Amino acid sequence: MPADTITPQSRPKVLFRPVFDVKHKVVSTYCCRTDADTARYLNLMDSFNPEREEAVFDLDMETLSLAVSTYNELYANKFRYAQTIPVHFGTLASSRRRREYIQACRMIPRVLMPFLAFELDGLPAGVPYGRLAEIVAMLRPFARAAMVILNDDAGDLSVYATAGVKGVGLRLDGREDEPHILERVQTFCPGPRKFGMFAYVDGVRNPVELEAAEAAGAAYLSGPIVGEDSEVPEHMKRCTERQLLQRSRRRRHHDTPWG
Repeated sequence: MPADTITPQSRPKVLFRPVFDVKHKVVSTYCCRTDADTARYLNLMDSFNPEREEAVFDLDMETLSLAVSTYNELYANKFRYAQTIPVHFGTLASSRRRREYIQACRMIPRVLMPFLAFELDGLPAGVPYGRLAEIVAMLRPFARAAMVILNDDAGDLSVYATAGVKGVGLRLDGREDEPHILERVQTFCPGPRKFGMFAYVDGVRNPVELEAAEAAGAAYLSGPIVGEDSEVPEHMKRCTERQLLQRSRRRRHHDTPWG
């Protein structure tokens, strides 16, 4: 379907995706993700279309606003969790958009900053060290860390580490065949650790992928096997991999809430 037949929502919808901490066996982190309609609309727009750049910027601004306002309300009710906020490279590469985004970051309450991390999306291959270090330095006052999420396996990990990036994630595509997914996971995960960063994998769908990611050294996992996206974060859940699989099976077969 052509992109011009897709009608964007008046405001992008942002959801919260649970993340499994492999070492501590707990779900206490949530990453912000767009809903399927918003993601589809952006994916169908030409990557060089100026309207897409503005749509992505609007999405980043909405995501930041919703993530902070949601946490601010939950924090007042004694609810604590870690939260990653995605922001696209194009937003921070443009002087005007960068200025507006950083101005919005100044509205983040100081008490929330230790719980937040920024997730850089859409980094171009071969991004210069100086540019990336500048971006990380701009974001550092507002959160505990900056991370990078990749759609493919390419990435200069030494540049990321030197620029101050703390973790690198791989976003899996569920349309790929499983042997290819497993190969990607096994090849990717050891890399960040060699440079002092942690590896995480987004889009884990089944027990085989879960086992492969953990065996390869992933520190954090997200995707259907961990839990579905939701409109608000849930309370921390301690669980083993076996419990994750049991809950995943219940969701598939009975469509019941997690827990």
